[in-house]
Amino acid sequence: MSARVPTQEQFRALRLPGSLPVLCTLRVVYTDDERPVEVTSMVKAGHLYELQYEFAPD
Repeated sequence: MSARVPTQEQFRALRLPGSLPVLCTLRVVYTDDERPVEVTSMVKAGHLYELQYEFAPD
């Protein structure tokens, strides 16, 4: 995950008030045999989200 300055397109699409950062998340879900089955790339308005992740032990 990272935070950065939004592009002009993201600024407009997310209706950001002022110069706020966006949160960028890349998530990959794997099967038990380590094969990727889902990839999600997300950009969120940084002032509206608090992220919390929990992972199951291996």
